[in-house]
Amino acid sequence: MIKLISFLFLIIYSNSGFSATYTFGVIPQYKETTLRQMWDPFIAYLNNRTGYNFIFKTTSSIAEFEGELASGVYDFVYLGPLHYVVYHKSQGYNAFAKVRDAGLKGILVANI
Repeated sequence: MIKLISFLFLIIYSNSGFSATYTFGVIPQYKETTLRQMWDPFIAYLNNRTGYNFIFKTTSSIAEFEGELASGVYDFVYLGPLHYVVYHKSQGYNAFAKVRDAGLKGILVANI
C-alpha cells in the first residue's frame, strides 16, 4: 500500500526543483505516540521519495480533529468514511487511494 500511495503522490505532485510543505493529518484513533510510530516511517518515505516536506499532524481528540478538518488545516488526511462524507463537499477533500478487495479501514484524501 505504501508503494501505491507514494506512486500517486509522485505522479500528482512531482515538480523537480520545487520543495513545498504539506500537512498530513491523521485521525486520532490512538495516542499520538502510537500514531507517530505508525506514520513517521511513511512520512519519512514520502519526504525522501518526493522531495517535498510532509509534516505529520494529529490532535488529542476527535472533536479537535473535526474542527481542524472543518477549517481545512490539512493538505492530506487519513480519515474514516463518515468524516470523508461530511468534509468532502465543505472542504474539497477528494479520495484518491484505496486498497482493492480489502475491508474499509480508512481513506486517504487530498485537498486539491
